[in-house]
Amino acid sequence: FRRVLFRSLPVIAYNVGGIFEIIFNNKNGFLIEPGNWQDFSKKLGLILLDHNMYQNMSTFNDDFSDFKNENMVQNHLNLYKQL
Repeated sequence: FRRVLFRSLPVIAYNVGGIFEIIFNNKNGFLIEPGNWQDFSKKLGLILLDHNMYQNMSTFNDDFSDFKNENMVQNHLNLYKQL
């Protein structure tokens, strides 16, 4: 079994809903307060101009195992049982 390292794109998103569950501020992107377009554009400039930051965010080891179908179904079943 060989682990393949892949690149992803850094994300700049407004911090709404559950986005913080997959975007980790300053790790694989930036979370911006809703409506703050000035900070949004500033972070976009950072990613475009800072090659090291772009590389680090692009190779962040994202772990989406909690979002696999089996895990999501089991988590929902557990929640319904608790209710």
